[in-house]
Amino acid sequence: MLAKWKKMRYNMGERKHCFMTEVADINIRELASLAGVSIATVSRVINNPQLVQPDTREHVLEVMRRVNYTPAWTVESRLSSRSRLIAFLFSEADYYFYSDIRSGLESIAGLRGYTVLFCPIAAEQQRRSQQLRTIFEQKLDGAIWALRDFYPEDIKMIDERQVPLVLARKYDSAPTDRYNCCYINFAEASYRMTRHLLEMGHRRIGLMFENVSQQFMNSFCQGWELALKEEAAPREASLLLNAPNSMAGGYAKTMELLDAGEMPEAVFCASDEQAFGVLKAAHEKGVRVPEELAVAGFTDSPMSNLCDPELTTIDLPIYRLGIIAARMLFDVIEDTGSEVTPGEVVLQPKLRIRRSCGNEKPINVLFE
Repeated sequence: MLAKWKKMRYNMGERKHCFMTEVADINIRELASLAGVSIATVSRVINNPQLVQPDTREHVLEVMRRVNYTPAWTVESRLSSRSRLIAFLFSEADYYFYSDIRSGLESIAGLRGYTVLFCPIAAEQQRRSQQLRTIFEQKLDGAIWALRDFYPEDIKMIDERQVPLVLARKYDSAPTDRYNCCYINFAEASYRMTRHLLEMGHRRIGLMFENVSQQFMNSFCQGWELALKEEAAPREASLLLNAPNSMAGGYAKTMELLDAGEMPEAVFCASDEQAFGVLKAAHEKGVRVPEELAVAGFTDSPMSNLCDPELTTIDLPIYRLGIIAARMLFDVIEDTGSEVTPGEVVLQPKLRIRRSCGNEKPINVLFE
């Protein structure tokens, strides 16, 4: 192996190395030896980087760069006519919701030499279809669909272009035998949060959401309704609170309910931004949280631990969703002939329990 280098100095104990010339034709076993790690660790860095400690991952990647190591499947793909572009398609209104998915997608795509195009798509049908046609006029190697709903006419356009597609949300109308699918279980998230509010002694629990996506509304309401049904708690239509998915939306709806004397005991919001608006309105009206009104969010915003009181919310594994969606897509893109059977991966949420719902125990995250 040493014959492959003109000059090389490598200190295994301190993990320092100096290469005097570029290295070629090195295999994974030799790379592992140079990096002072196991072959399994090198394999995980290439295929499952999220499983490797950051310092170890960066060390192995640095050794790969210094010796000009390229995995075999990347060499093959460089010989092809691929564009090395993939698109992540999501609804404009979910821009901040998907902010953490970028690093997950790029941790997989980057190792394969791909660039990820982040494409916010309009909700209005004509504009949405025009945007998608423009995007797919480019030569894409694959796409990940995370729009709020499954639009058959737009999906058909993508299929006609024979672009591999992975679904990154749950769509009841999507054919499960045609597409790889991974998604966060919104119904389970809604169920767990509603159960928590019931356990805190609240009975009339309002569900605040923006009624712009039938698919999301079905999933979100499903868990809420099931939890209330199990406890024979009220679940009348007046507890479904339609409001814009923003702080202003949550604020305006709460002021309206308080002025009308129709505020429920607890409000479970479809986003933390809505919940912040509820908290602001309650503060201005002198309504004590959580003594007189419990408030819960959904998206675990960085601000949820800084507001007063701290906001109980849902921790959604967005970063991991990006990793799994990218891996599913590359399973199809890099398939060399054997048929890939479409699969489904369901990611489970966690509750982040804080003071806004009445919790007094010294616990910040509830694992279930």
